[in-house]
Amino acid sequence: MSMPAHAQEFSLLGGGSRASSINTYTWAFSYQEGLGKHFATSSTWLNEGHIPNHHRDGQIIQLWARVPVGSPQFVLQAGLGPYRYFDTTTAEQGGSYSDVHGWGVVYGVRASWYASNRWVTQLQVNRVHVPRGPDSAGVMLGVGYQLDAPNTPGPRDRAARSPTKPTNNQVAFASDVRHGTKRSASTFASDSPSVQLNGSPPAFRGHAVRSSAPVHKGD
Repeated sequence: MSMPAHAQEFSLLGGGSRASSINTYTWAFSYQEGLGKHFATSSTWLNEGHIPNHHRDGQIIQLWARVPVGSPQFVLQAGLGPYRYFDTTTAEQGGSYSDVHGWGVVYGVRASWYASNRWVTQLQVNRVHVPRGPDSAGVMLGVGYQLDAPNTPGPRDRAARSPTKPTNNQVAFASDVRHGTKRSASTFASDSPSVQLNGSPPAFRGHAVRSSAPVHKGD
């Protein structure tokens, strides 16, 4: 029976962005998981702030290549991936709003410092390219947190697995549920160790018990 994997890193970043010669803000919330020592994947929600006549945000799925520099605690990453964006636009002459959505691509470079207490300090540079709207470039500073601490400070190669080993009864019960069968209580009792209470004999395992006391019938 496979045990569930636990999440690795959550990050919250914020900073400045520039598009159409205008400076604005940008922020992102990201989850990253390792695919080995030198690769990782992430899912990010990016908000590009208020670009003139545009208010764009959306989800990014990225593949990252990563390498430690001088120390396992300092890691450089470069990634790219598709960007599914939603853009609220306005006409230049004060026209009505319209919601536009489409696909773009995001390139990113990230530097991360992994502390010994699971916290991560991150500096990230993004370049956003979309075919229907202005491109943007942003710089963000943020913090991350590792939900599963590695043995030494640094990113985990892969998500940790639960060390709990299922018992025989748990495996049997899961098999019964999968195949739609039932096991009797006596069967489970026969799989369990004998139990003694207050000096009494071991628990009976599905055997009938006969009493030797006489039974008196009424006249």
